[in-house]
Amino acid sequence: NASGPHVHDPRSGEILETHINWYHNVMSLLYNWYIVQAGAIDPGARKPMFDDELMGELVRFVSSHEVGHTLGLRHNFGSSNTVPVEKLRDKIWVEANGHTPSIMDYARFNYVAQPGDGVTALSPHIGPYDMFAIEYGYRWYGKETPEAEKDLLADFLSRHADRLYKYSEAQDVRDAVDPRAQNEDLGDDAVRSSLLGIENLKRIVPQIIQWTTTGEKGQTYEEASRLYYAVINQWNNYLYHVLANIGGIYIENTVVGDGQKTYTFVEKEKQQAALKFLLDEVLTYPKWLFDTEVGEYTYLLRNTPLGVVENAPTQVLKNAQSYILWDLLGNNRLMRMLENESVNGKKAFTVVELMDGLHRNIFATTERGALPDVMTRALQKNFVDALITAAAESEGVKIN
Repeated sequence: NASGPHVHDPRSGEILETHINWYHNVMSLLYNWYIVQAGAIDPGARKPMFDDELMGELVRFVSSHEVGHTLGLRHNFGSSNTVPVEKLRDKIWVEANGHTPSIMDYARFNYVAQPGDGVTALSPHIGPYDMFAIEYGYRWYGKETPEAEKDLLADFLSRHADRLYKYSEAQDVRDAVDPRAQNEDLGDDAVRSSLLGIENLKRIVPQIIQWTTTGEKGQTYEEASRLYYAVINQWNNYLYHVLANIGGIYIENTVVGDGQKTYTFVEKEKQQAALKFLLDEVLTYPKWLFDTEVGEYTYLLRNTPLGVVENAPTQVLKNAQSYILWDLLGNNRLMRMLENESVNGKKAFTVVELMDGLHRNIFATTERGALPDVMTRALQKNFVDALITAAAESEGVKIN
């Protein structure tokens, strides 16, 4: 990818030196991101190589983000959550505001917009948060000491307190605590955004071979394979965006006297909707993604018998289910849920409700006396494995 490191004076924060590292394969990365996230609505993405105009726009987006780092801005993963999901499908609104208020978020391209919405502004741009942050850091007030600026800066912040200027730190993608501050996500409702993103992936999968081949004699399915696995990775991102709501906590950057709570547990209804999403989209066999023509061709790309088995689409699904279950039943998440129950009682989404929901769905075939197929048996085994792993963890939240 790319990066924009800087060297600064630790006493003052003054930036002394900065540069941008630009790796040789940035355009390959941009190609995969864009065709997966925007291919369903932008015909210009449906080809083995993008036109220079489109690739130039994508390069501009990445370079602008890195320039932000050279000026001292950090990632702001809470920015994209400030945008209502329905606005991401509003052509006029997106053209005027963009799909995220900050280019420092990891909000790549507008994967929520659907064919027929008419949305064409798909790339992120420098937004109001970025302008606000630069002004806060760089405006000269003519004061002789930093202390003399405090009241001016406090007034400046008080005039920029709405959603557009929300800031949140980065989190571990597999154990995010605040579901509003994740990388690669869009919109204020992960379930709705992810369902719309999946609808676009369903449109892309049947076209993968057509979009990545030119009909030249001797051409392989290597590019089709790469795009197929890029689609799977994008689908996996959606799963984790939703997963973070279960056992999630909203974290605010509070200061004395602002009247806000620093920690608030995610609403029960949102956690229930998140569990239903996971049960429907990954813990039920998603045939649209894994029973595909392109899946058969990528299977044959592996060179050894072991490689074929390890990288076969069905094995990729089994691994995805395993990780979701392990992370869903991780010690930290369950402890947060137990704390929520102890504080909020019946208003909380409880560990018992989570376990009941998982068991009812994963063992539904067995409990009605039918014979589960091989994929269902694999899912049941993965669930039991995850329970054993969770039971082996010591009680109490880990502190790193």
